[in-house]
Amino acid sequence: MMPWYHIARRDLRSAAGAPLLWLVLAAWLGVVHGAFALTLLEVHGRSGAASLPLYVDALWWGGLVLALFAPALTMNAWAAERAQGTWQLLMTLPVRTTDLVLGKFLAAWGLLLILLAATVCMPATLAVISSVAVPHAAACYIGLVLLAAFLAALGTWIGLLVEGPVATYVVTFGIIAVLWLASAGGADGALGPIASTIGLGERLSPFLAGRLALGDIVWFIGGTVLFLLLARGAIDALRQPGSTRWWRRLGVVGGPTLVALLLSVLGVAAGTRAGASLDLSADRRFSISPALARQLASETEPIEFISIWEDGLDSTLAPISDAARIMAAAAPRGTWRRIDPLRHRPMLADFTSRHGEAGAPALWVLRGGSGSRIPLDRATRLTLQRDVAGTLLTLADPDPPRFLALQGHGELRPDGRNDDGCAGLLATITGLGLRCHTVDDSSPAARPGDIVAVLGPTAPLGQGNLARLEAHLRDGGGVLVMADDRAPSDLGRWLLQRGLVHGASVPVALYEKGDLQAARAPEAPLMPSRHLVSLANHVAGADRELPHQNLLLRGPQQLNPQHPLTGRLLDGGLQLLSPFTTACEALPATAMPPEPAAGYQPVPLLMSAPADVWERRRGEPLQVAAGLEQAEARTLAWAISYGAAADAATAGRGGRMVVWGSRQAAADASTGQAAFANGQFIASASRWLAHREAPPDVPQAELRAFQIDLSDRALEILVAVLAILLPVSCIGGALLAWLEQRR
Repeated sequence: MMPWYHIARRDLRSAAGAPLLWLVLAAWLGVVHGAFALTLLEVHGRSGAASLPLYVDALWWGGLVLALFAPALTMNAWAAERAQGTWQLLMTLPVRTTDLVLGKFLAAWGLLLILLAATVCMPATLAVISSVAVPHAAACYIGLVLLAAFLAALGTWIGLLVEGPVATYVVTFGIIAVLWLASAGGADGALGPIASTIGLGERLSPFLAGRLALGDIVWFIGGTVLFLLLARGAIDALRQPGSTRWWRRLGVVGGPTLVALLLSVLGVAAGTRAGASLDLSADRRFSISPALARQLASETEPIEFISIWEDGLDSTLAPISDAARIMAAAAPRGTWRRIDPLRHRPMLADFTSRHGEAGAPALWVLRGGSGSRIPLDRATRLTLQRDVAGTLLTLADPDPPRFLALQGHGELRPDGRNDDGCAGLLATITGLGLRCHTVDDSSPAARPGDIVAVLGPTAPLGQGNLARLEAHLRDGGGVLVMADDRAPSDLGRWLLQRGLVHGASVPVALYEKGDLQAARAPEAPLMPSRHLVSLANHVAGADRELPHQNLLLRGPQQLNPQHPLTGRLLDGGLQLLSPFTTACEALPATAMPPEPAAGYQPVPLLMSAPADVWERRRGEPLQVAAGLEQAEARTLAWAISYGAAADAATAGRGGRMVVWGSRQAAADASTGQAAFANGQFIASASRWLAHREAPPDVPQAELRAFQIDLSDRALEILVAVLAILLPVSCIGGALLAWLEQRR
């Protein structure tokens, strides 16, 4: 056997039988598994997905704590020899200096690898309750293994320069702290050049994000080799009789050390400049789909991506910046920059004067002189490439669709306030690249590519407006209807002709007898209009924060996961607020008149929870309806597609309509609340109505590795085992090791 093997084996066996290793292991598992448990609880407590694979945050804390524990595990590498009186013997043994250094290094590295090996419980657990992106996990552990080697080599060198374990710990930890704190603020912060050069956190982050960058790998390997060469030089200086110069005592012995340093610097510089990397991330955040790459490469106009958010959001929105940089590089004339609303106020003011309110946090895509805003939420990282593809298509259109808000019948108004205003919604839609206008009875007819929005009318629309809505749908246009229990009956009767029974205009013949033919009569009597009341919010004190007439919509029971409009909300764990809502029901295709029935495809978007809502008239006393526990879910919103009419202005394209049984859901009082995604949902619906979806060959990122599927009880048991039982077991191991030493 090689001498270094015997040295490493002896030190490992000695450390394994000491209480220190078990105590460090207990503290390590307490921190890492504790962070993992908190991530599971957070993701389980809301619908949607985490921003990173579920083990990444825990491993980030693990890397930070490893920097704290590494000096504790490496401080005895040489100090124990001095304490036991074997130092002189070790220095005079006929063993090569390289074997001494390598043996001590491998023993210290092995102790740190034991800590890392103990964390395999996390991916093993996720393999059962979720999914493990094996390449991403491999990238994370490669980075941590390289970090452990770097720290072990540093501790091996420092132990030769300082006598005593405490002094060794302090000096080693001080150096590690400086290297770690150099990453403060990231590459874009005040210490950007320093952070990107020597910052430990900045070098480890790409591995945890799923990226193997050649420059980072060379940096860790070069640093490890350099410290080992310095340790070898320090031992050579200690073995020489007499006094030696200070740089020789540090291990700088000339040629080999300087060559290693030079090669490390050149290797890191060459690897960083080459930009060679391998994208192993679960969501492919460091690469773009071939379809989007082709789309960007074909752009002839300047493309600029502008990330607008505060510095405090850098860690959360880092995947967005990474993707924006890559997309900018893929365009022939692409650029990327970031604006901090606090640090870059003049720049933000100039941007606002050109393109309107920034709406931070957001990613803006500028093409030529026009721009479009992509609002950021928890789902953006998963749909970003599709969003950018659709945005580029919209910006490339010389005559983009218009969002026409009908006025004059009690609708929401741009100059209204709270429950009667829609300025916030129009601003959100404008940011998506659509042009917003208001129209009235005297305005010219809409173009086929426009969206006509009927935002909560309370007075009759008149036959002229209804005829224009009908013609617009036949021409392949889009219609958005937001209407509650105060909606006019003529709008309800027109919706019935188009296949939708609106709760404000339910014919008596249809409600009592199911007679659809009689219900279509122009003067058919209607049932009194009602709105829905939620039992979930009808409890003592709850109506103060969320009144009983407000429906909170979230989760797969209430948001249809099969439609792209609501599926995106689920992906991001977002929720909607639907105040004073009336139910809507779509007719089967067999009950439709022949022409609208062609290609008629109604898809429910929003539903109430079962056994939760009942109907009441405005002003009636609030009283829970009898038999509510058997009540079925009610549909609140629909997306309806129609087949192309023979005489349509846009050949081969049918009309689309979205109907939501709430007026106030589009009002400023709802869209202005950050807790709800009403504005984003309606804006996305407008793009869908305008047939402005992203190209189907631009995929959405995979999601499974960011979610968990586990019952509350099972999660509680899992958390107890990982965060409590395993660390306590290690403390028991420390007690047993202590008792064994006392024998």
